[in-house]
Amino acid sequence: CIFRPCRRFKKDFLTTASNAQLTLSSFTIGFAIGPLFYGPLSDRFGRRPVLLFGIIFYVVAGILCAITESIDALITLRFFQAIGGAAGLVLTRAIVRDLWSGTESARILSLSLLIVSFSALIAPFIGGYLLKHAENSRVQLTRPDEEVQLQITNQVVHLIGERIDGLGGFPIPTQETVLSLLSGGFDSGVASYEFIRRGARTHFCFFNLGGDAHEVAVRQIAYFLWKKYSSSHPIKFISVDFAPIVDDILTNVDNGQMGVVLKRQMLRAAARVAHYVKAQALVTGEAIGQVSSQTLSNLRVIDQATPALVLRPLITKDKQEIVDEAKKIGTEPLAKSIPEYCGVISNKPTVKAVPEVIEAEEAKLNQDLLEQVVRASNVLSMQDIAEQTENELKMPDTTAELNKQSVIIDIRNDDEIEAAPLNVNAEVIEIPFFKLATKFPELDQSHDYLLYCDQGIMSRMQALLLHENGFTNVSVYKPD
Repeated sequence: CIFRPCRRFKKDFLTTASNAQLTLSSFTIGFAIGPLFYGPLSDRFGRRPVLLFGIIFYVVAGILCAITESIDALITLRFFQAIGGAAGLVLTRAIVRDLWSGTESARILSLSLLIVSFSALIAPFIGGYLLKHAENSRVQLTRPDEEVQLQITNQVVHLIGERIDGLGGFPIPTQETVLSLLSGGFDSGVASYEFIRRGARTHFCFFNLGGDAHEVAVRQIAYFLWKKYSSSHPIKFISVDFAPIVDDILTNVDNGQMGVVLKRQMLRAAARVAHYVKAQALVTGEAIGQVSSQTLSNLRVIDQATPALVLRPLITKDKQEIVDEAKKIGTEPLAKSIPEYCGVISNKPTVKAVPEVIEAEEAKLNQDLLEQVVRASNVLSMQDIAEQTENELKMPDTTAELNKQSVIIDIRNDDEIEAAPLNVNAEVIEIPFFKLATKFPELDQSHDYLLYCDQGIMSRMQALLLHENGFTNVSVYKPD
């Protein structure tokens, strides 16, 4: 390659040697064409304006050459750069002839040609020296050390200091409605978020296996997801008391098949709920191989229980990936405080369910029970959950009324307490919220108790639950 920058062009622009040499060819063509126009133009408009135009044109084209990242654009810009540079070639001679004549004119022309030749001779050496001794001085467009972002709006230049990633996806409800099976764990919360992010109106279906405390906790996660990511649209929370179904399975189904049968019953119930909320699909947080019911064979048999479309956005995710995503979206502190509620525990659960065997086991079940529990479902809107807590929980939300008889119950989990200990001038006892229903009756009822949690929602819901059970000495501690 006779063109010295050829090798560098090939590396920087990921191009061939022939394309690199075209930058020289296009410059030569432009340098040959330019003089054809500058002579007549300078005779008509004057030497100085045309010369200044050529210089500016050359400089602008040179700057664009320096910042372009396309070899095709560089070839084109080199042509226009030569057009601008040709002004100096033509007009310097014309100016010399206008100002001098005879031997003086010849001397000035010789001197100008000497300067041009000398600059062309020394330029490669200066450039080579700079590249060798000031490697980082050149402009790095593909891997800059610093990037300054500007936004121009209505002739006003804004300097962008920080970019904050948005939710992404699509706005609600550009996609159709889905029903998410929300258990309160990490997986179902993240799966719900994924469909909210993609623009699907996402209702929540909860199968209650752990009593009122479990439902209160899952309501909090549903409310959090709605409030933060989809509060622009009304969403329903449907709670199905699945304890009768679990009891029916434990009584009648073979131990090894119980997990798959339970999942099939959940899908059947969810399909009925989905019809009620006009959802086009069911969403679950299942991930392949995470538990015995989530093998490919079992998932295939489970899906056969209903013609409804079942979507599993986390199917290939590792558990840690799911937990990390829960931290990112804000459900992780809530999910980790909810204990596992297992409806059925098999000693040797099947990992390759056989459809005929499962159907034979299901034939032993009460065929009317599923319809009964679905019809008895409790349906709440997200607004209902918030208003219910506000309206029904009539109690002071201040620390000003602390007295010697007041005791604060910290209902957070151990990790939250360790990260942010509660320091107040009062007695503090620690009872996780999911143990509160059983532990609170054992406390000395002569005291006034204030429930505390970080966000305030769980403490209010638990206080409401205790009020409904007849305990009136419960309030909420809300620091200023």
